[in-house]
Amino acid sequence: MKNLINQSLILISLLGFSEITHSQTIDYNKIILPQTSGSDIEFVEKLVQIAWANHPVNKILVEETKIKEAERKMASKSWLDMIQLMGNINEFNIDPSRDVANRAYFYPRYNVGARISIGTLFTIPLDGKVKQLETKISNEKVNVQKLKIREEVLLKYNNFKMYEKIYALESNAQQDAELNHTSIEEGFKRGDESYERYINSLTSLNRIKVNSIRAETNYLNSKIELETLIGMKLEDVI
Repeated sequence: MKNLINQSLILISLLGFSEITHSQTIDYNKIILPQTSGSDIEFVEKLVQIAWANHPVNKILVEETKIKEAERKMASKSWLDMIQLMGNINEFNIDPSRDVANRAYFYPRYNVGARISIGTLFTIPLDGKVKQLETKISNEKVNVQKLKIREEVLLKYNNFKMYEKIYALESNAQQDAELNHTSIEEGFKRGDESYERYINSLTSLNRIKVNSIRAETNYLNSKIELETLIGMKLEDVI
C-alpha cells in the first residue's frame, strides 16, 4: 500500500512537472512582436521589432534557415536520382511504315530504368534525417538570436533612459550653480563676498560642469549604441 502511494505521488509530480514545462514554452511572437501587431505597441517593443528587421546578422540567420529548408526538401526527393528516363529518336520510330524489318523493336523510342544500390537504401533516409536536424538547429539559432536581440535592445534602452535622466539632472545642477556663482561673483566685485567664497564657488561650478559634460557624453554614447542596434535614428522611429 505504501509503495502504491509513493508511486502515485511520483506520477502526480511528473505530470505536474510536465504541465509546468509545457506552460513555460517560449512564445517567440512575444519575444519579437509580429509586424502585424499594429502601431499602438510600447515604444521599446517597436525598437525590438526594428532591430530584428534591420540588423544584418538577423537577416543572415533567416536566409541560412531558408537554405537549410531547401536542402531538406532536396534530400527528401533524392530517391528520384535512382530513376532514369532515356529517349531514342530515329527514322523508324518517327515513321513506323518504313520499318519493314521491325528494327524499331531493338531501338525503342523510350527507355525507363531504375538503378538501386544497397548503400543508397540506407544513406537516403539518413541524409534526410540529417537535413531535418540541420533545419531544426538553424531555426533554433534564429530563436537564440531573437532572445539576444531583445536583451540587447532592452538593456541599451534602459541605459539610454538612465543617462537621459542623469544628463537632465546634471544640466539643471549646472544652471543652478552658474546662477549662484554669478551672484557671488557680482558680490565679490562689490566687495560683499570674500575671495575664498568666490574661489569655492568657481571650483564647485567647474566640478559640476565636468559632471554635466560626462553625463552628456554618456547620454549621447548610449543613444548611438541604441541607434546602431536598430539601424536608424530614434527620432525617425514612428
